[in-house]
Amino acid sequence: MAGVLAIVGVSGSGKTHLIKALCTNRGFERIPSVTTRAPRPDEIPGIDKQFVAEPEFANREAAGELTCVAEIYGARYGHDAQSIDASSGVAVVELAAKSVDEFAARFPGAQILVVRPAAGSEAREAVSRRESDGTHAEERMAENVTSVDGRAAVFTNRYDAASEAEFIALARSLCGT
Repeated sequence: MAGVLAIVGVSGSGKTHLIKALCTNRGFERIPSVTTRAPRPDEIPGIDKQFVAEPEFANREAAGELTCVAEIYGARYGHDAQSIDASSGVAVVELAAKSVDEFAARFPGAQILVVRPAAGSEAREAVSRRESDGTHAEERMAENVTSVDGRAAVFTNRYDAASEAEFIALARSLCGT
């Protein structure tokens, strides 16, 4: 494994699009998370995520195969630690903010890149509407990321080609590629 880059962000921040763009560049390998949720229409099983039933997820978790397990919007997510360790390039994972501390402990050399939607974007407004407890998801994310100070960067996604290029440059810089 040449390194690990965890991409963290609220739903709709553009993580998946940016990860796909990053992994078309040499040296980055996307490691899909394992989840119990159903695939979205544009997702490819095994590429975007590993979609499994709850019993299989529970068995893999009990066997110690999954790390950074979190529940988000009623679905469970985790990462196959062996796949991350076996990566031949820089392993890129999409990570839940609540799992940042566990991930940083499990992968001490990992870099954390937080993606947030630009102010005024539809994604930012949609995320704000989803929050039922009055705490904005980005505020909670900032709290979760403070403990990996020095290994984390924040990127504001403007949802355009220039923003995508800036993201790739920042990720390459963080990972030394």
